[in-house]
Amino acid sequence: MQKIKQLFFSTTAKNALITLIGNGLLGVIVVIFNILAFRWLGPAQFGLFTVASTVTVFAFDVLALGTSQANVRFVSVYLGQNKQSLAYQLASAIWRLRLVEIMVLGIMAIFLGRWLAVEFFADSALVNPLVVALWLTSTILLVDFFMGLLQAQERFLARSLMFIINAIARLIALITFYFLGINTTIALLIAFFIGPLISSIATVFIIPRNFLIAPVSLSSLKPIFHFSKWMALWGITASLAARLDIFLLAKLTTSYETGLYAAAARLITIFIWAQAAFNTVLEPKTARLVHDVVLLKSNFSKMVLGVLLAILGIILLIPLAPFFIPLLLGQEIDLSIRIFQILLVGMIFFVATTPSMITLMATGRSKIIGLLSTLQLGAGLLLHLWLIPRWGGLGAALAVTTTYFLTFLLATLSSSRLLRHL
Repeated sequence: MQKIKQLFFSTTAKNALITLIGNGLLGVIVVIFNILAFRWLGPAQFGLFTVASTVTVFAFDVLALGTSQANVRFVSVYLGQNKQSLAYQLASAIWRLRLVEIMVLGIMAIFLGRWLAVEFFADSALVNPLVVALWLTSTILLVDFFMGLLQAQERFLARSLMFIINAIARLIALITFYFLGINTTIALLIAFFIGPLISSIATVFIIPRNFLIAPVSLSSLKPIFHFSKWMALWGITASLAARLDIFLLAKLTTSYETGLYAAAARLITIFIWAQAAFNTVLEPKTARLVHDVVLLKSNFSKMVLGVLLAILGIILLIPLAPFFIPLLLGQEIDLSIRIFQILLVGMIFFVATTPSMITLMATGRSKIIGLLSTLQLGAGLLLHLWLIPRWGGLGAALAVTTTYFLTFLLATLSSSRLLRHL
């Protein structure tokens, strides 16, 4: 009982609540956005929109090169040690890398987008959406950097405010395009990614300028390279593993079936946003406990308790899906309902992995995380290639759920072994 009280009334819980409100509102707006997009575009065009936006997120994960985690971890640690100059230098190095990547991507997007549409997906209808999507990757590179700085400083209220600005900007853009009668895939892509751009601009005015302009030394780059080389592997492989369903569905089936699957899968993102809110609070907090084994293990137990409560809520939704999915999507789509239920089971294992992954990251076991992600990618690829040709969207959902289960087992074994030997 005492642990439950501490879970709900601690500073961490208050920060998690603040972050959950910001992330939650953004997550709700994203879900509403996708529901309206599905209604307006129809399954086939929504499939194109989903493929393009998924490429944007994957491109970001590749270009981030593991620096997102390095930004949060090292800035947080340096600030905690009162080494502000090192924190400024590290953040400034990552900022300059992001600006170079944005310029290069702006040039390469036209060629890369066309190649992906024609050569990989074999769908010329994807050419323009993919070119625009790759250009819009710059907005994710910007907002991720600024949100990471706010997280590292534990300015959760400001971070949540930026998420709210992000969400409202998306909603306003969506409504504007709707009343102007511009209901195209490209218009919806622009509306979807205008929020990150506006919130990034707003964040520039509330962070210390030294994070952007501090001179960079070689000594400040060493921690980034040492930590990020494995985190980059983890980020790219985990991102690809998480998006194999959309990529391979688009390649092996039709845009219509991809759209039906995506309609269900995008509803699941509300749980991913909620989990991200807790990760935002718990990652820097856990990183500060790595030198105290007793507190680290206690923190792990509290995370497990919170995860169990979240899993209970997910389980309750599974039998209710046939009642609310038709109301949300505007029509009776049996396939989307079954896909949603299977993915909910996957979310149980996805959420259950949280304590282990946070602990491994906080203790600097980036190599283990990278290896786990590689195994996840390999297993996911085999499962998708086996199941999608047989069952289409249902096969993709089964592959995703099985991959989450395997990742949960491996991450739990790794973290348990780590905590035993500390």
